[in-house]
Amino acid sequence: MIDTECFAESVVGCRILIEANCEGCSFRKSQKEYEASMKTSYERLRGLPEEQQQAIAAKYYKNKKMWCDGYAT
Repeated sequence: MIDTECFAESVVGCRILIEANCEGCSFRKSQKEYEASMKTSYERLRGLPEEQQQAIAAKYYKNKKMWCDGYAT
């Protein structure tokens, strides 16, 4: 069963999992829940020391600090 209310659902299927199996999926969130989760994550990242932020940006975000102002959440 496909969950059309989930943030990860797209025209081509689930953007998180290879096979969409929405029932009991631990990634399932509404768009509003997803945005709130990202906001919280970005706030935590902004609170880290600059050198830690740089290391995280380099390792996971191709040196872009997505949590800084100027990037959409």
